[in-house]
Amino acid sequence: MIRLLSPGEALCCPDPLTGCRIETLADCYGSMANELKADCYRSGEGGVLCHWGDRLLLSGCCDPNELWDFALMLGAARIEGLPAAARLPDGWQLEQHPALIHAPAVSVSGERPPAVPADRLRRVFALLCEADPAFSAESDLLHWLSDLTRRRNRGRAEVFLLEDRATACLSAIGGGYAYLSMVATAPGARGRGLGGRLLHAVLQDCSRRKLSVVTAARDSALVPFYLRAGFRPLKSPLLIATRSRRAAAGGADDKESD
Repeated sequence: MIRLLSPGEALCCPDPLTGCRIETLADCYGSMANELKADCYRSGEGGVLCHWGDRLLLSGCCDPNELWDFALMLGAARIEGLPAAARLPDGWQLEQHPALIHAPAVSVSGERPPAVPADRLRRVFALLCEADPAFSAESDLLHWLSDLTRRRNRGRAEVFLLEDRATACLSAIGGGYAYLSMVATAPGARGRGLGGRLLHAVLQDCSRRKLSVVTAARDSALVPFYLRAGFRPLKSPLLIATRSRRAAAGGADDKESD
């Protein structure tokens, strides 16, 4: 049985990859009373779920059948942190991303990475769009600025910029972990090691703050980049289920042909 958590009830998320994101959402949006409110729940198996917008994040275990029914009841079109054994019903598609973690270094040296002042966030957004067509297609500047500003004001996110050509985003900080959502370098500046330099500085800064850094590589080709920086693979990848637009709209038949 999935129940709503009461205000102030401890989350205790077992999976750091989605757990720090759930903790961030609960802190930044848990008290809101509109469509952006983040509601947190606990499953009978001990997992923690967070519903925010059209997304449902899961940290830990949840009965698969109950999970699908719960997602449909909430109108969620995307479930992140899906259990490995879960079978997808019709109308849902599965994607997986390699998950990695970087533990705090024992000794830390070097300069702190250049954090981005508020008036430079538009440049960061433009750089992310320039570096990643998928981000450009999915993101809206005002929504991105509003969300990131709210997170930064509560100490739940940070953004870095190097030489105006490379950026790194810690989009969630909580429970001793920081979620690295993206490292991007402008196409014309690639091959100079800017991304690696910035990532190293960000990891050093997180080590000073006793934060482990977790990330999910969108492309398996990026895994060597993270391994060279000292990340190690987590046992399970990040599994994401996305409901097709046709299914969400009540399409007649969403089964794929054999």
